[in-house]
Amino acid sequence: MKLLLASTTLLIGAVSVCESTHAQQPGSCKAPLIVEAAVAPQFPEVARKARSFGTSYVSVDVDDNGVITNAAHPPKLTSHPLFQPTAIEAAKRWRFQNAVGCSTRTATLVFDFKQPVPRGWGAGTIFRPPFTVEIVVEEVWVQTAH
Repeated sequence: MKLLLASTTLLIGAVSVCESTHAQQPGSCKAPLIVEAAVAPQFPEVARKARSFGTSYVSVDVDDNGVITNAAHPPKLTSHPLFQPTAIEAAKRWRFQNAVGCSTRTATLVFDFKQPVPRGWGAGTIFRPPFTVEIVVEEVWVQTAH
């Protein structure tokens, strides 16, 4: 039986984010990024079977409507290559509170793919404000022929 961790969306509400960066252009606002919807990535099946774990970082640009306009791997941070594509896809689905009149705001999202745990040990997704998501899945048991 296959158990896949589906993408999880969490509506967070008014979680204030103080660790974001803002463009320092004349007339730009200093509105904090407030997460309205966060999406957890799926744990790649190949990584799960290999019992891989690691962290992926995704730098996002957010427009004044709270929509992600760009999501990419930040060049100065090291991310696990098995998890980066699914982390970027999940990051594109995040939404932030509107900040009318603001230029592009940026933030770095952290997706922490934990080591798969034995069945019954508490697989799931944990959202940690401001921008961290922990993803835990159960181990895959592979039967071998005797």
